[in-house]
Amino acid sequence: MKAFKLLVVFLFFFASCGTENNSSSHSVSKAEDYDLSQTQTSQDGLFEVTYTTTPNPLPLNDYFDMAVTLTEAEVSTDELVLGVDAKMPEHNHGMNVLPEFEMGGRGKLAAKGMLFHMPGHWEITVQVTRGETSDSVIFNVYLEP
Repeated sequence: MKAFKLLVVFLFFFASCGTENNSSSHSVSKAEDYDLSQTQTSQDGLFEVTYTTTPNPLPLNDYFDMAVTLTEAEVSTDELVLGVDAKMPEHNHGMNVLPEFEMGGRGKLAAKGMLFHMPGHWEITVQVTRGETSDSVIFNVYLEP
């Protein structure tokens, strides 16, 4: 009787692991699925943000530095606060390290010691704050396995 119960549990588990339900929500992403541009206009249209990395292309599971440059049409960039964060949205986690940030003045920021520990789709968010006004840009990055 014990063997019969074990067989039923095994068959139930095996049946639930079938490959017929391949919905697109479980598909594996590829670099071609994303806009990988390194210059974008912020979500509210207040700034243009560009980033570069050293080294380029980005390494997998090794440290890199990121330079962020911000421009705006009419207002000085002197009193801005810039922040950078990165996450893997499909895995719901961020980086395992906390980079060091260095403001360069006039809308420049250096993030040193960033690290993407997994291949796949990453999002780099650059947050721009001046007083009560806040705006952001999300850059897509894809690291090949």
